Amino acid sequence: MVEPQFIADALTEERSKASVNRVIHVLEKEGLDFAQFFDFLSNTPFPLRWYMTWVLTHYIEQNPEIGNKNQHLIWKELKTNDNQSMLRDLWRSMTFIEIDEELAGDVYDAAVKTLMSAKNAIAVRAHAMYCAANIAKPYSELCHELILLLEEFKLEESAGLKARAQNLSKQLSRNLRKAI
Repeated sequence: MVEPQFIADALTEERSKASVNRVIHVLEKEGLDFAQFFDFLSNTPFPLRWYMTWVLTHYIEQNPEIGNKNQHLIWKELKTNDNQSMLRDLWRSMTFIEIDEELAGDVYDAAVKTLMSAKNAIAVRAHAMYCAANIAKPYSELCHELILLLEEFKLEESAGLKARAQNLSKQLSRNLRKAI
């Protein structure tokens, strides 16, 4: 297993896409203990802590099955974190994961709350929006609910959020038509 200090050292030396890809390559070969990673993260100064979640989200994007196995730890970190940069990465990580049924309700509720709160950064809200949509897709009732919530984004000043909300509404509507 890769020690979290290895990731921290690599990012301290060079923070680039190439260095992140090198770290991910090592993680894919040797593995990562997520509990140890998040313990280490809690004692890591900012901005290095954020850089480490940035690596984590790319690792999970390329290896979603690993995110699936460790989603409870990611969710625990997401619930207790208040840094917008890290929240963006953690919500992004959750978009690649098939959320367990036991977590789905809590994650969906938190995602909706996050996406509807203007106090959150646009990127945080956008990734929470995708996470909520991923959870809602198999459930007609949730699809209807989320489509109604996404309608509120027609008046949104952020073109990015407005476009994402419109695209997700279309996807969810298509899902509903297929279910009929």
